[in-house]
Amino acid sequence: MNFASEYVLSKNKTLSDTKETNVFQPDTNVISVTFDHLVDSNNTHAGEAILCSKCRAVLSTHSKITDLENDSKKQWICEFCNFENKIFVHKDEIPNQEEITYLLESNHQTLPTSPSSDSTYTVYCIDISGSMSISSLVNADLNLPTDQKRIERFRNVAGQDYNPRLSSRQRHITRLEAVQIAIDDNLNVLEKNSPAKKIGIVTFNQMVSVIGDGKINQLNIEGDSLESKNEIKTLAEQTPDLDCLSNCKNILKKKLLDLEEGGATALGPALYYSVMLASKKSGSQVILCTDGLANKGIGSLDNQNQDEIDKFYNDISELALSNGYFALKKIKNIILS
Repeated sequence: MNFASEYVLSKNKTLSDTKETNVFQPDTNVISVTFDHLVDSNNTHAGEAILCSKCRAVLSTHSKITDLENDSKKQWICEFCNFENKIFVHKDEIPNQEEITYLLESNHQTLPTSPSSDSTYTVYCIDISGSMSISSLVNADLNLPTDQKRIERFRNVAGQDYNPRLSSRQRHITRLEAVQIAIDDNLNVLEKNSPAKKIGIVTFNQMVSVIGDGKINQLNIEGDSLESKNEIKTLAEQTPDLDCLSNCKNILKKKLLDLEEGGATALGPALYYSVMLASKKSGSQVILCTDGLANKGIGSLDNQNQDEIDKFYNDISELALSNGYFALKKIKNIILS
């Protein structure tokens, strides 16, 4: 739109004595935009720009931001109206160049659709090893589905009268809690849109636990069985068919929120079992939720034979492709904001 600059000066008719003349006056509503800047993905920010609360000016690379004493907020004095704005802003969110492209979420609302009859499997393969207990400080001024379980744990240690305040502007959330919250929300969406879909949960630490749809008897794979693809394959083939989500969502969510962290990371056996289970129905998928590296059982990265490791995970990928589904969606470094 470089040509737009030609129209910044618009013609207005004025009367000079007895004759009519054309006088150019500026029209500041016309902006020159170079569209090739939108192609540059190195200069983009997710979300909306930070605006002055009074004049709606945009925070820019020229803005002066200072820390506030005893406050997690920062102060920005607007360079246009001198209004003192108190803002939550991370250093990565502060513009450091003259031109910034902001990627905004669409306001488009999809039309309601009838529930899908999809009855394929979605298997959540969840890491509950010790490293999933690591927490991060996040902005979360809301009640979370894991809060009740956390309160129960607090009371087991501090007594039944202990009543922690979990809802605050900032709080610590563990990696496992982030996974639980994401899956809990996903189950709500799936129940509405795909109630016939069959959901299974498989967890892993020093062993693999098959929770399935929450209604089957829990199956544990441990010891030498973690080293045997044949045993794991047989167990997957013998696993009863999962019930549809509309019949088991409540018990499935309860068992999801009851999960606790601890132990090693038998990622390879858990992933292999999950893929074998999902292969019963073409078009199914496995969602791997982990933060770490496999260190127990088949596929362990502690194995000195890199060729064996590569072959194991390549075989899983080929098995998934042969059954017509995407084998691995890895949820890693989940951040709530």
